[in-house]
Amino acid sequence: MLALSLPWYIRNAIEAGDPAPPIFNLYFNHPDPIFSQADARIYVADTITDSRPLHLLLLPFRFFTDPKSQHFREVGVNGMVLLMYAPLLFLIGQLIFRRSWRPTDQLIFLSVATAYLIFPWFFSSLGRYSLHWYPTFAAWVGVIVSQISARADEHTNSRLAIWIGRTATAVFCCALIWPTPTAGCLRFYRNYFTETLNLPRVLALLVEYLAFYFRQAKIVSVGDYFGPARYKDLLRDVKQGNGLSYLTRLDISVVVVQVRRSEASWSPFYNRFRAQLKNNRFKEYRYLDENVAIFLRNDINPTPLLTTATE
Repeated sequence: MLALSLPWYIRNAIEAGDPAPPIFNLYFNHPDPIFSQADARIYVADTITDSRPLHLLLLPFRFFTDPKSQHFREVGVNGMVLLMYAPLLFLIGQLIFRRSWRPTDQLIFLSVATAYLIFPWFFSSLGRYSLHWYPTFAAWVGVIVSQISARADEHTNSRLAIWIGRTATAVFCCALIWPTPTAGCLRFYRNYFTETLNLPRVLALLVEYLAFYFRQAKIVSVGDYFGPARYKDLLRDVKQGNGLSYLTRLDISVVVVQVRRSEASWSPFYNRFRAQLKNNRFKEYRYLDENVAIFLRNDINPTPLLTTATE
């Protein structure tokens, strides 16, 4: 994986002075020729992890015990995250005991790949960023547990001991998927699917920082630079005079969008999008920030905290 990525890392290091721009340049306060501070702010504002050694050492434990904190902003996580340093410790142990213990090349490769994928998370530890490496990490844990269990079975002739070992393995695996033991998290997992069926779906347009609060309130929010709800599709539809197709496809009944931005192209787009929303039975409201407009479809009742926007 690293070898396949190496040409891009080398190119970025030569052209930008950073193998993964703008992460390292921003982290070490170096100028970046591709991303300005303003360009990168939407991705890194208020998301940089505290780099103190003790904080990094306790990061998985903090993530498990307090996932809603400012560092993670997630509803919950399962107990497997407590083993986050295990792939790195495994590789260190392999270097120390390589003469007496030699695992398979496949397991070593999987361990290197897992540690490699986890590493960037220490620069920005928001809970949603763990989605990039958590599946590989879960596969690594599964392989390790399977190998330990198989080796334990090979070294005993007692059927009772084998079944005790397998029972202990099953209990351990169940403990790994146990969610964060907070009342809010357990309530979230218990009620999420039943409580979100009839709630509105929100398009958070260029206000991604609100996504955590939507999830916390069990409201589905869509809209990003990539994926099926990419902004590019919306920009195209609005330009063609049919922004409703994007909203209908994703079943969006609430739109939260910035009114003013520094880009010259934003004002014409916003005016067209606003007109199309109003023509398609959306009503405009404001809350505290006058620069954030909230459009509700006419079948959604506003709360008393919202005020009707003036023309």
